[in-house]
Amino acid sequence: SRAANKLVERSRFRRRVRELGAVDTPRNLGKLGALQLAVGRYREAEKNLQVAFDAQPEVLDWALALGRVKATLGDYQAAGSFFSRVVFDDAQFGYGEAFLGLAEAARMLGRPDDALRAIEDHDKRHGPNPRSAYERGLCLRALGRKDEARVAFGEVLSLRSELPAFRRKGYGALLWKALVARVS
Repeated sequence: SRAANKLVERSRFRRRVRELGAVDTPRNLGKLGALQLAVGRYREAEKNLQVAFDAQPEVLDWALALGRVKATLGDYQAAGSFFSRVVFDDAQFGYGEAFLGLAEAARMLGRPDDALRAIEDHDKRHGPNPRSAYERGLCLRALGRKDEARVAFGEVLSLRSELPAFRRKGYGALLWKALVARVS
């Protein structure tokens, strides 16, 4: 049943946290932070990922995860710097997620032109996806280019439908946001 599955997952999570917390190394703290990020424990994740990043600044996983955490917590300036670092060190890392994070941070800081450039870089290197189309629509709307924004929001549906079924599921909420944004 659903409740039993949830109980088992919670138990696995607690066991994994105990295992990773048992040995206090930067790598384990980074893994623990990534695990906490995945389940929505952003403040705890931020603390552990920061320790891991400070000890191992060359590990791009920690910078990307810290960028995600900072963006989720609303610190877009810091998020942008972590995403920039990932893009600068290895533009192919994380399947373009750093470019999209950089675009979101720039847009939230009131720089939609910079955000559009990051999205264009993403699309050139990795191809468009539903998230990049949605971000593009938000940037175009911020620039007052509403007709182009509607087209970009419409692309979210077509790009999502091209994905394999297991990946489509992850873009369900984004699809609804795009549909609402398109008509508003």
